[in-house]
Amino acid sequence: MGCYIIIRGPAGVGKTTVAKKLASRLSACIVFLDEIMANHRLDTVIGDGISAENFIRGNEIILKEVKSILEKDGTVIIDACFYRKGHIDHLIKSLPYRHFIFTLKASVRECIKRNEGRIKPMSKQDIIDVHKLVSGHEVGIPIDTEEKTADDVAEGILAYIQK
Repeated sequence: MGCYIIIRGPAGVGKTTVAKKLASRLSACIVFLDEIMANHRLDTVIGDGISAENFIRGNEIILKEVKSILEKDGTVIIDACFYRKGHIDHLIKSLPYRHFIFTLKASVRECIKRNEGRIKPMSKQDIIDVHKLVSGHEVGIPIDTEEKTADDVAEGILAYIQK
């Protein structure tokens, strides 16, 4: 059986860049859950963010494909903020395979700075809001990305996985 790796953290922390580096080194498939959510119009913000129910709907969309890859001994990297506890709990319950969860961390200031370099940057307030939501619960192994390159972060994750 394969395994899956969840890369979670606030917007602007470097999740997607790190996920791409890991996928290249592990010959893994990547699921960009934000894209799935947007493509299925599940990314509607109500109140303090996207609802756990919509995130779970996003999970349901990817489960069949992810299970198929895992059953063939493949590796899947799932890239998302995962700021709702119910969202990540649902995914883990639905995918009873070996897995690793890494929470990428950086200061709000650093996330705002990185966001400014994006092709389509989010608003400063959105970065602050998502940072607060993600920081609201601890899940997985924390990885400090402050002043580190994506290669450094990917190497740290690989070292942990290979233990």
